[in-house]
Amino acid sequence: MEIDLKFLRDETRRMIQRESRAFRSMHAELLSRYPGQYVAVYQGQVVDHDADQLALFLRVDEGYPHAPLLIKQILPEPKEVYTFRSPRFESVLPPRSD
Repeated sequence: MEIDLKFLRDETRRMIQRESRAFRSMHAELLSRYPGQYVAVYQGQVVDHDADQLALFLRVDEGYPHAPLLIKQILPEPKEVYTFRSPRFESVLPPRSD
């Protein structure tokens, strides 16, 4: 039996995207209930929460082995902004004007 790894990766990505959409839709409620804590979202529902990210991960990994679920910290803004400093990126981007 041949396993299509690309299909499995794509399906996992789609599942995580669904969990991310659920997280964003629940964000206001989560912020009022679990500010600063980490939540685990599976099938659109919060299945666990904890202030300790590792403790949460270990519990959900035991309860939901191999299940693609989302673990996110509840911050005031639902989306995180990342800044990348990389010579590789800088070589293809125009120079900064600051």
